[in-house]
Amino acid sequence: MTPDLIQYTHFVALRALATKVPLGRHFSGTAVPQVFYLSQDGHTGTYWNVVLELAKNRFPVTVNANLSRTIRSEIVGKEFLWSVGLVYNINQTYRRVD
Repeated sequence: MTPDLIQYTHFVALRALATKVPLGRHFSGTAVPQVFYLSQDGHTGTYWNVVLELAKNRFPVTVNANLSRTIRSEIVGKEFLWSVGLVYNINQTYRRVD
């Protein structure tokens, strides 16, 4: 392996999961919070991450957000990362409601 690349990595995570939490009559939400420990070639860090999802019932598109924050770290990187995305579910059967 190339010596300037990371050689050894250890990853341990504690994760919770709350799915399809009702948010009114037409929407539901999902939350996946996580705390994790990362070690790369002897440099360590502890991080917090959450994935949030908002879905309209019986609709194939959902909106999700991924937020990550450093708690304490020796690993070089940004303190806060985020992203927002759209997910289209093609593995379900939907019917049109007029």
